Amino acid sequence: MGDDARHAVDDLAHALGFHDGQQTTYVPYLNYIQGCWPGKRTKNEFVQLFAEVVTFFIEHHESSVQSYIDSLVNHSQHTYFQDTLPASKVRKIAVEDAVLLILGSWTLMRTYFIPLHGRPRHIFQVASNCQSDLEPMQQSLFNLIGSSGLIPNSREALPPIESVTQPDLELDDMSSLSPSFANHSSAGLIESLSIEARDLNLSKLMTLARVRLIWTDNLSRHLLLSRRGQKKYLELFALPCALHRGSLNVFGTIGISADLLDEIESSYANLFNPIVPNRIHKYVENFIGLRLWCWCLSCSSQRLKSRELRMLKSQVSRVGRRNDRFRHSQLQLPYDPMLDTLAGREATWWDQTEFENLWPRILALEKCLQEARPWSFWVLLRDKRDTVQYWTFLFGTVILALTMVQVVLGALQVSGS
Repeated sequence: MGDDARHAVDDLAHALGFHDGQQTTYVPYLNYIQGCWPGKRTKNEFVQLFAEVVTFFIEHHESSVQSYIDSLVNHSQHTYFQDTLPASKVRKIAVEDAVLLILGSWTLMRTYFIPLHGRPRHIFQVASNCQSDLEPMQQSLFNLIGSSGLIPNSREALPPIESVTQPDLELDDMSSLSPSFANHSSAGLIESLSIEARDLNLSKLMTLARVRLIWTDNLSRHLLLSRRGQKKYLELFALPCALHRGSLNVFGTIGISADLLDEIESSYANLFNPIVPNRIHKYVENFIGLRLWCWCLSCSSQRLKSRELRMLKSQVSRVGRRNDRFRHSQLQLPYDPMLDTLAGREATWWDQTEFENLWPRILALEKCLQEARPWSFWVLLRDKRDTVQYWTFLFGTVILALTMVQVVLGALQVSGS
């Protein structure tokens, strides 16, 4: 890396809220940003433009997106757009594409800020549906993100008032339990105060509900359960280093709260390390390699974490041998070592207070797990959600195996005589 490129990257790091002492932390995020380079001009000039855009919206957070784009359209000496005429239609398209790509990459919602598969930008579609007197581009970046409703929040799963029916109200009537409870509301049919990590984690979701894992660069899709055909996918944010330390204040200026970022960081441990093995388990593990084959939740989760992170690493190493001029829709994610650190922390309970913004998505995962039915013989042996079903099936299997052995021994005895 030349001196000019190094200075450009350093300027970008400072604009994003990072400092020199955090260099090893934010490198994957900077690599991701450089991977967003669309191939226009040089990568060094793109990084400089990125730092310029970030600095402007931090210092002028009330300015609209359109006003900034217009200023670049009319700029006669801007280096990045010098191959187009000022105030021309070509310049306007080039500026709009570049600025929105940068805003999407900075806010970690890149796929919502660029047109994919011939469709308009998703951020504008959802922002247009909200009740606002301003067009999406006429809003500030803070208001645009807030009005879109794409950032995880506690009201994601709330039904509109007009959709609440009388049966819903009757089910919520505490007076059915006792007249003295009439002044209190219930906790809700789909809400619970907390969920233990051993009951809701990635190992159980993948084993019992056949949920597949997808790594995403879109912060707003973290912990989102989606469906494609008959397959279910859980999306996890792959660049937690972008949420670390100095960047917290920067994200706060554009409407992404520090509470949400803290919830995202805490969720990895609950998913990948839901339970700490006891002392005996740890002692035996050192002698016979228990973690390689044991079916317990702790060992299964550790194998799952190692496999998924290894697959993510291998994908990055394969991509590294290609040309770095990726298309927007084919952008590959750099590996973030902080994933291993966060996933190895001690888990906490899924709590409605501690995970306020992610709580609707956590409830959706719990519902998916509770509604899942065993899909293979081996899953039945590992499904302990219904203890009566589990022990009935286990003893039935043992009895069936003993019966088969008895039949075989009887047949051998008859043939021998």
